[in-house]
Amino acid sequence: MVKYSIGCGLFGGVYSGILRKDNTWRAKTLCTEEAIQAVIQHMMLEAGCEGKTKKRYSILTCDGRKVELQLTIKEKDMADSDKILKQKRGKDNDTRRK
Repeated sequence: MVKYSIGCGLFGGVYSGILRKDNTWRAKTLCTEEAIQAVIQHMMLEAGCEGKTKKRYSILTCDGRKVELQLTIKEKDMADSDKILKQKRGKDNDTRRK
């Protein structure tokens, strides 16, 4: 039976693909960005369903350390929105000059 899996590569990156019986990759695809986006969306949905603005997961490593992943949903800051608009306007002006 073919085992489809997702995991971290030896030198980083998240991969999805098919594992052989000896747990080596038969076929794999780099999907780091997609995996991160999926985790963020999952945590946002769970937090939203619970009426919260924070969601936290934690695991224990094999050497006993605790690793935490926390999502914090912040309201849109109008000052940040203004900065983004100014940056976009500046880029638009730069392209018009060329």
